[in-house]
Amino acid sequence: MWTFSEKFMEDCIHANPTAFLDEKVEIVARQQRIGGFIPDLIVRNHKHEILIVEIQQRALDHYHLYKSLEYRDLIRQQDATSTIRIVLFCETMDVRFRLLLKTHSIELIEMDRKRFVAIAVVKTPEIVQEHLSREIESLVEKQEPEEIVLEFHPLNWGGQTSPSSVLAHLYKEFGRLNIDIHDIRRDYYRQICWDICNLFDENLERALEKIWLPRAWNYDRVLVKGNDGYSSTAQTQLRKPRISISPYITQKGNLSVTWSPTNYYLGESESDWKWWPGDGSVGWSRPENELFFIREVSHLNPGIHLSEWDDRVNYHVLDGIFIGLLKASLQHFFDVCRVFFEIEIVNDIEVDLSGPEAKSGNMFPERYIVGWRIYNLEERKRRNENEWFASFEKNYGFSIDLFSKSYRVASFCLNRERPPDVIKKVTNELKKRGHKITEGQVRSIVERMNKHPEERVRTILK
Repeated sequence: MWTFSEKFMEDCIHANPTAFLDEKVEIVARQQRIGGFIPDLIVRNHKHEILIVEIQQRALDHYHLYKSLEYRDLIRQQDATSTIRIVLFCETMDVRFRLLLKTHSIELIEMDRKRFVAIAVVKTPEIVQEHLSREIESLVEKQEPEEIVLEFHPLNWGGQTSPSSVLAHLYKEFGRLNIDIHDIRRDYYRQICWDICNLFDENLERALEKIWLPRAWNYDRVLVKGNDGYSSTAQTQLRKPRISISPYITQKGNLSVTWSPTNYYLGESESDWKWWPGDGSVGWSRPENELFFIREVSHLNPGIHLSEWDDRVNYHVLDGIFIGLLKASLQHFFDVCRVFFEIEIVNDIEVDLSGPEAKSGNMFPERYIVGWRIYNLEERKRRNENEWFASFEKNYGFSIDLFSKSYRVASFCLNRERPPDVIKKVTNELKKRGHKITEGQVRSIVERMNKHPEERVRTILK
């Protein structure tokens, strides 16, 4: 029996993208790595717009939806002049994702299996024939049913997880299956495990030596006056210098963790550092500001199980264990650095989890890693705040214009000696108009608007 697969869908769309995407386009790239990510197809239409096409056989999930946004941001960095669109192609779309598509200007093409095959038979007959032939050959050659003989148990990420507990789970699985890491056919597992173990054996100390540079500190900033705790006499104290730490995926698919003094580029008067090694490199050497790196992490795709990649091991589960090890190791490194420095995390690892959410009575449910990405915290904050602002009226029941008008009226005061309680006045005004809201909610809205990353939002209440 022929199997309708995601690979078949991608082959057909790649062979004749115009037939499936409802506009005349031509292929630019297929499965091209972009900053550690691999979009299915990149095409360009007659208007010279770039389309990122993500293909899913069944309903799209949270992981692939946000992965597409990462694709768009990365391509925009490479080509700032072209219009970039995201097209999600699937059989069906969950209703709960449709609002997200609209919010992020993502286009959707839903096509059921029957219609897809009908188009493929007419527009890409050679692809249909190729897949049918391959299926027949596979059935002829297969002497016995293929089965997974090394089935790893997934790592429970439901509670607080440390690198040691992840390694304990991993080696417990090796013992249960009576193998070691050298028996796994894919060498990148061995390389990742080797690099992480080296980090804790010796490279962690080397990494800290690179940033523990007291002679480079700007003592006019790190020496502050404080209270000694026993008298009112002000004492000079040394506070923690501030540094920024940024993990990112290199062009070769390695995880590199670099550092820089926070605010260093604003000048010495704004920074806790007088100098630092810089971010350059000489010849084939690693960057001067690199703390450590872990090789070949871009191979890890937890939750994605493709039969043509499977050679009798459930690699999608093993990938989840290794992503857990990577995430826990990076978090442990952050925690160690916080002992000596006030750190600002620029990028971090985010994981997608399957299973139930934590709730009263079950605060640590069993959850497993099914996806991951490295994201920029500032960009994510900006995106979340923009989404909050865009759905303001839906969340609170009144418009931003009404809120800002009420706030400005409440702020007006002729008697400067007795300024008004603005929060209370705004709350009462909104209640008079029939809206259920508390002073705490009003205060939270005001604080959030005043700290919004967009200046146009910060000035609305002024």
